[in-house]
Formats: sequence, C-alpha cells, structure tokens
Amino acid sequence: MTTTSSQPMALLLAFLAVVAWSSAFVGIRFALQEVSPGTLVLLRFLVASCCFIALERAGRIRWPAGRDVPTLVLIGVLGHAVYQFALAAAQVSITAGMAGVLIALAPALSALLAIPVLGERVSRRAWIGMVVAFGGVLLISLEGDRGFHFEPGILLGLVASAASASYFILQKPWLVRYSAIDLTAYGVWSATLAMLVFAPGMPLAVTEVSLPTALTVAYLGVVPTALAYTLWSLALARAPASKVSSLLYLEPVATFLLGWVILGEIPTPITVLGAICALGGVALVNPGIPLDLFKCMRCCGGATTWSRATMIRQPTSVSQRKAPARRC
Repeated sequence: MTTTSSQPMALLLAFLAVVAWSSAFVGIRFALQEVSPGTLVLLRFLVASCCFIALERAGRIRWPAGRDVPTLVLIGVLGHAVYQFALAAAQVSITAGMAGVLIALAPALSALLAIPVLGERVSRRAWIGMVVAFGGVLLISLEGDRGFHFEPGILLGLVASAASASYFILQKPWLVRYSAIDLTAYGVWSATLAMLVFAPGMPLAVTEVSLPTALTVAYLGVVPTALAYTLWSLALARAPASKVSSLLYLEPVATFLLGWVILGEIPTPITVLGAICALGGVALVNPGIPLDLFKCMRCCGGATTWSRATMIRQPTSVSQRKAPARRC
C-alpha cells in the first residue's frame, strides 16, 4: 500500500540507489581488466553476503517462512545473479554508455509488467516521458566514435534489462510481508549460491588481483549491491513500481557525470543534449521529483529512527503499521 505522502521519501531513496548503481558501471569496467565476469560477480556477492550475515547475527534480519523460500530464491537468482552476470559479461564487449541504454529499457518493461501483475495504471504523459527519456539515453550512447552499433554483448544487456524489470515487479508484493532489508538479503544469498559455479577460478583471481581491484570489488559488494538494493526495495514499498522505475533513466546520465568527475572524461555536446532529454523525460513521468527530493531532504534528512525501524522490520499487515515519527 502506497500513499502520496510517502512518495517523496521513495523518490529520494530510489535516486540514491540509482547514483550507487551508476558508480558500479565504472567499477565493473575497471575490475574486468583483471577478473573474469563470473568471478567478479561471485566476489561481489560474497562481500555483500558478509554484510547481511553480520546484520543477521545482530538480529536485524529474520528468516523467511519455509513455504516462501522457493519463490524468494527464484526471484533473488533472477534479479541478482542473472542480472549482474549478464551485465558484467555484456561490458566485456560494449561500452558503459551502451550498457546504460540497454538497462534503460527496464523502466518501460517494469511499467508494462506492472499493469497485469500489480494492477498499476500508466498515464499517457508517463509513456511519453519514457519515450523522451529513452531517446535521451540513446543520444548518450552515440557519443562514441562508432556510435551505437551491434555487439554480442547487446543481447546480454537485453537479458540484464529484462531480469532487472522482472525482479522489481516480482519483489514488490513481498514487501508487505517482509522488510526491504530482509528481501535484499534473501536475494543476495540466493545469488551467491547460484554464482558458486565460478568458485574454481576464485582462488587464482584472489591471489593475483591488485589492491585497487580488490578495493573496487569490495566497494561493488557493499555500496551498489547491499546498500543500493536495500534503498530500492524501500522505495518500492512506498511508491508505484512504474513511477520509481522511471528514475532508472537517470542511471546513464549519472554514469557519465561520475566518469567526468572520477576519470576526467569530458562529455560531448550530444551527451549533454541526451542528458537533458533523459532528465526531461523523467520529469514528465514524475513532474514533482525536484520539489519532492528537496522537501524530503529538508524534512526527513535526520529521521534516523524512522529509517532504522523501517529498514529492519515491517509489520506483516498494513493495519499494524504505525505512522513514522516524521513524514514528508
């Protein structure tokens, strides 16, 4: 159940998750210079799993009911293992910008799936906004010398996009029964078990990897995986999936901005134009995003009690939920 008053916080949480995921593109490209895609994903999930094991030992994560385990495992493998491996394998042969274009299909796919699965309605303005935003992302992908061209990695990118969209939609109904951090932990643990097929190559990779790459893998496991997916689950619990997913169009924009700041890659004029289109499209889908984010950062920035209680436990029924101490 979502309310209008909870949507500003949802958009802020989703925005932070998108920024974290955007940084992962740079980290993945860097780590792939020394580690294979399968080993990279396995190491990333092992780091994230350690984070959630620590929380479970501290009593912050509860175990799922036995009847729910098969479905939760399948959702976790789809949304984490399949998505992350397909994305890492795709970036072996395609650029981060092109990968961003393919992942940017996820909002539209999420909106389509949300109609029959969740019963959500998508307005005509929202569809126009998605088209405009995707057009902006496409412009960003054309900034390279060869433009947008076919590579085998494109198919893997499409698989990653479909897995991501399916995960967001399939996960949302479970947020009534389990907390966001619970579901993220289940997904990461399931994906870690699935990726153990790449364990034979891990000892060699660990012994030969450089310190910068090791630190990059650790970062990928903690921030874009453990933290970002938890923030995204919190956002899905407070706003329609189609509305939250539209923020994914900001991912390639944020990726280029991070590349500019961290790697010194200056964006071209067509990249800037694409970024403006992507931002404008998101504004059409969520016309109140700038004001909502500002209001939420102003009035909820210090709501430590609210965020901690929400991330750790969610009541099993809507009627049992108490209003947070501070609301936007």
